[in-house]
Amino acid sequence: MTTDEARALLLEMRMLRDVLARLDARLRDLDVKLAPAQAPRCVVSREQILAALDRKKGNVSAAARLLQIHRKQLQRLMIAYELRDADPNHVPGQTPRAPVTREQVVAALDRKKGNVSHAAKLLLIHRRQLQRYMVKYGLRGLRHNPAPAPPAASREP
Repeated sequence: MTTDEARALLLEMRMLRDVLARLDARLRDLDVKLAPAQAPRCVVSREQILAALDRKKGNVSAAARLLQIHRKQLQRLMIAYELRDADPNHVPGQTPRAPVTREQVVAALDRKKGNVSHAAKLLLIHRRQLQRYMVKYGLRGLRHNPAPAPPAASREP
C-alpha cells in the first residue's frame, strides 16, 4: 500500500466516523422527541379477555393474537384480573379434564386404524399426550392389524 492510498483510506475512515457521530446524535434527539409521544398502554378489559379465551377454547396464545397483544402481556393481565389460579394451565370456565382411560385409548386407536395423530384428535388431546398414555398403559407397540380379508372367490375358466 502506498502512502497516498493510506492517506485516502485514513480520510475515508474519518469521514465515516463523522457520519456515525452525526447519526448517533440524531438518534438521541429522536429518542427524546419520541419518548413523550409513545402510544398509550393497551388496556384490555376483563370481559374482553374472557370472551377471547372462550372463543379460542382457552388457548392463551391464540387469545392474545385475537386481542392483538403479546402472550406474556395477556398472562400478566389474567393474573391482575385474578383469572388465573396457581395452576398455569388453568383457564376460567374450563373444568379439569379427566384422564383418558386405557379403553378409550384402545378404542380411538382401533377406530382410526392405529393413526396416533387422528386418534388424539378424536380424544381431544395432543398427539404427544396420547403417546404418553400409550406408554403408561403399555400400548406403545400397538399397531392396527385389521382382520384378514376373506379369500376371494377363485374364477375358473
